[in-house]
Amino acid sequence: MKKYSTSKRFVIIVIALVIGSLLYTNIFYNTMRERVLSMLSEIAYQSTQVLKKEVEKGEAVLSNVADYIAQEELDTDNILAKLDTLNEDNFFKRMGIVDLEGVGKTTDGLLMDLSDRNYFLKGLDGYSSVSGTIIDKSDGKEINVFSAPIIKEGEVVALLFATYATDYYRNLLTTTIFNGQGYTYVIDNKGNRVIASNNKNSKIDFTNFYDALNEDKGNEATAKKLRTAIEHNETGNLTYTYGVGKYMDYRPLDINNWYVLTIIPDEVIATYTNSLVLLSASFALICVGAISYLVVYIFKQKEKNQREQEEMIFTDTLTGGMSQAKFKLEARSLIKHPGVSYAIVVMDIEKFKYINDLYGFSEGDIVLKKIYNILNAQLTRHELCARQSGDHFILLLHIEERNKFTLRLEDLQKKLLHCHEFDHQEYEIKAKFGICLAIDKSDSLETMIDHADLALNLIKKEVMHSVSYYDDQLKEKLLQIKMIENKFELAINNREFILYYQPKYNLHTNRFDGGEALMFLKKYVTQFPNG
Repeated sequence: MKKYSTSKRFVIIVIALVIGSLLYTNIFYNTMRERVLSMLSEIAYQSTQVLKKEVEKGEAVLSNVADYIAQEELDTDNILAKLDTLNEDNFFKRMGIVDLEGVGKTTDGLLMDLSDRNYFLKGLDGYSSVSGTIIDKSDGKEINVFSAPIIKEGEVVALLFATYATDYYRNLLTTTIFNGQGYTYVIDNKGNRVIASNNKNSKIDFTNFYDALNEDKGNEATAKKLRTAIEHNETGNLTYTYGVGKYMDYRPLDINNWYVLTIIPDEVIATYTNSLVLLSASFALICVGAISYLVVYIFKQKEKNQREQEEMIFTDTLTGGMSQAKFKLEARSLIKHPGVSYAIVVMDIEKFKYINDLYGFSEGDIVLKKIYNILNAQLTRHELCARQSGDHFILLLHIEERNKFTLRLEDLQKKLLHCHEFDHQEYEIKAKFGICLAIDKSDSLETMIDHADLALNLIKKEVMHSVSYYDDQLKEKLLQIKMIENKFELAINNREFILYYQPKYNLHTNRFDGGEALMFLKKYVTQFPNG
């Protein structure tokens, strides 16, 4: 009876272990599947951002150059000579000028009729554009064309264009994802192929993605779902079969109604999970030993995932310092400490966009890293600094006296202003600061940051001020501005404005040499003389 009881217990344990291993395998399979799909989504997002940034850079370069050309005499040969260097620096296949008849002259000495190109027709109407993939009239290869009108005195006088070989964008999208099995397409909102990456599983000979999907009758519902999602500018993922099962992430590029499709075969999921299935089978045979192994394995995996997630969430990828998320997490804790006064400081760099436009985004990134290092070096114990976004930084600093604190910020501004050598370039780094004192510790951190932003916005266009505090006086000023804005239209309709002329006196000639008109609401001009 005892032996029977022991055997029965053993059988129950074995069955429980087998069932447990199967359940575990199923759960872990789904977990790994979700992780792979999450990785696919992140890779798709990064690919979209890389391509979008590259296209926007090309648009910005062409727009700035077109504006520059518009300020000079339209001498095509002279302009082409200047464009030659710009052409090489930006990896263009060629650049050129098109006259109003559609005749284009290029930096590589070609003369071609471009009057039938859509980008030329849009340029005549005054619009910049980026073409889809078209065929180069000179060599029959696939290209993408950026164009911008040259406008003088409100009239289009010519068109500036720059050509990229489509292979440039293919290579840009060709990254080794999931052991080279993943690939990327860019299509327009009608499903037409724009760009296809050069990965081994990528097919570049299709014309329309919807038509390619419908070659397999089982994909009709998938093609319809994708078409509907693209029409509604949605982001998502789906599965379909084209020879083998595939997973797809789709998301808008926000350029020309283009969409980025990132695809992996479902065998990638199997590759990630087969070892786990074998492990679970061993688990059923070696029982406790396998359980112990899996417990340790799961623990290490979770620990690794946690480290990776924390590093991704809490580290700013550009500066290498703490991210805005980590800043907020630590700032909430520090602000609550009794007996310590803090201020939230939001910092903005004046006209930083010109550094990116003139010297490129990589140079701008170098400047941002340098700015962060300067800010971080000025911190004392229990003070924080992080990049908020773009050229905006956020700091949590100790404050005892307002005057001393202002002097500290002005000293910090001088350090930024005088540290202006970056990669043999010289810039003036002019910073402005918006401050919110953490007086009411019941206020949320987000509210304090918003208040600091309001203080900063109030002085962004002022030349004489670089430091602004959010206080009752500023709050009252903002309320008055809002009140005036709300009543402005009504005041116009009720003729409540009064006009004054104020003379301008020239100190050099000792004569009046002009004047300015000032408008006031009647109820605010009691201090001015009547008549």
